[in-house]
Amino acid sequence: MYFVQPQLSQTTSHLGTRLLVLFLGGQTLARYVYYGDWLPNTYYLKVTGWPFVLRILRGLYALVWFIYYTNWYYSFYRSHWLIFRRTGKSPAVPHPARANGL
Repeated sequence: MYFVQPQLSQTTSHLGTRLLVLFLGGQTLARYVYYGDWLPNTYYLKVTGWPFVLRILRGLYALVWFIYYTNWYYSFYRSHWLIFRRTGKSPAVPHPARANGL
């Protein structure tokens, strides 16, 4: 819907974000009610006994490894798009269907 009907893109984005927050919030609330913990059990199993600095360094290492071995161009493009995107009616990179008048 986001690319097919650009005039509804903002509404579609807001609806999708609300549904995502509703689902993840409901799942987290159900986990808290049933297990008594806000985070999954695997989190506690993986971080027990590890200092905070080592957890952050390991996370950064995993992020760099992921970006390097899985098409880093798209990660770079997405981050720059968020920073340098245009605000206005015309998109920074026109969609092919819109360029052809479809």
